Amino acid sequence: MHTLSKNLFGVVIVLLLCIQNLEAQAPSFTEKIKQAEQARLSKDFTAAQRLIDDAYRLAQKSGSNEGMAMALHEGAKALIESGKNPVRSRTKALRMLKESNNLTTDASLKSRNRELLASLNPNVPDPPDNSGVMAVETPKLPDVVLKIIDDKSSNGDKRRADMNAQIASLNIEKIALEKAMRAKEKELEAMTEAQLRQRFLLSRQQNLLDSLSIHMLGDSLLLTRQQMELNARDNELALQSSQRNLLLVAAIGVLVIAIGLFFRYRTMRKLNKLLEQKNSDIATAQQRSDELLLNILPATIADELKVNGTAAARQHDMVTVLFTDFVDFSRIAANMTPSQLVKELDVCFRAFDEISGRYQLEKIKTIGDAYMCAGGLRPNDQNHPVRVVQAALEMRQFIETWKAEKQRNKAPSFEVRIGIHTGPAVAGVVGTHKFAYDIWGNTVNVAARMEEGSEPGKVNVSGTTYSYVKDHFKFTPRGHIPAKNIGNVEMYFVETAA
Repeated sequence: MHTLSKNLFGVVIVLLLCIQNLEAQAPSFTEKIKQAEQARLSKDFTAAQRLIDDAYRLAQKSGSNEGMAMALHEGAKALIESGKNPVRSRTKALRMLKESNNLTTDASLKSRNRELLASLNPNVPDPPDNSGVMAVETPKLPDVVLKIIDDKSSNGDKRRADMNAQIASLNIEKIALEKAMRAKEKELEAMTEAQLRQRFLLSRQQNLLDSLSIHMLGDSLLLTRQQMELNARDNELALQSSQRNLLLVAAIGVLVIAIGLFFRYRTMRKLNKLLEQKNSDIATAQQRSDELLLNILPATIADELKVNGTAAARQHDMVTVLFTDFVDFSRIAANMTPSQLVKELDVCFRAFDEISGRYQLEKIKTIGDAYMCAGGLRPNDQNHPVRVVQAALEMRQFIETWKAEKQRNKAPSFEVRIGIHTGPAVAGVVGTHKFAYDIWGNTVNVAARMEEGSEPGKVNVSGTTYSYVKDHFKFTPRGHIPAKNIGNVEMYFVETAA
């Protein structure tokens, strides 16, 4: 009887210590479990499940295995009673009850877990009666049995052999635990009341130390979590800073590229303008060169020179050559200054150039006061005798008008003689520097003699030219007149147009 009392006293002390440890470790999750139980009894399974999840997290945070086991037990009961998705709820409840058995050391909670497991799996055997010892049990047996029951494989004999081997191993462990418990009981019986009190105080202090350790661990975990949050925030700030720097670098790069493109555009624009100006200058110079070339050469000869660098001489079957000469030029020029003489010659020859161009004649050259031009040097020029005579009449008229103006101003003036002849000639370019376009042949000589045989203010034409233009003008026949180195040549004065 005395031994039984001591045993009961020791069990009470252990229970008190466990209860104190639970209260010290989980002052808040127990309240959540109670609220979950009330919600389950009132059939509010959603609220019950939420409260159970909160209680499990609080117990896990405080490191209380008993609190987590109680929350899992209550959650399994809520799942079973809810009746939703029976197969899934049953599987989840089995898993929660197994985990609760693994976490708890409370015999009462283990018993309630076994009852729920038995209601879910009727084949689970009842635990042996350990009333002779301090509630020693084999907590691993239900897990092994459930594992074997849940296994759906076809190898049944092997499962039974494995189960028997595990049961035998667990029985050996059970016997060892029973021996340890008996030794502990004998030790407790041998202790005096003072020793028990001292042992109780030591256990209580140890529990307090464990509680402090748990709180310190919780604080350490909280600090670690805060440090991780700070590190995450620092990383996020660093990432944002890096992104800003990257955007800034990208913006600067885009700006630099834009500035470079802008300056390149301006440079290219200036270069294009300069190139356009150069091209325009070249085109202008080329045009001036062409104009100058055309001033001394016919267009066909100029084109041939530009392409080939040379121009072949051409034989023309019929051209009309015109010569002019100023009468007594040397005597009159002696009474004029050089600049005045050149100026007056320039006025007259400019007028002759304008008239020749208007009648599509080619100016050949000027020699002193003599002016030479010809018609019929251009391709398909059939009516050149008439146009040459018309040009000669206009030249004579210009000189008469110019002479009358000079006489009114009492200034020196010239009179002009004009000679024309029509016949074959050769035309071409001579020399490599300062190209000179000229014509050669007897026709040129005869035309020069027509000018020499003319009179001041008269246009003298040969009989050959007369035969081509006689229907277009009025003439005064002069008969056959001797010409130097040629002989007698039939000549006519052109009076006016017919």
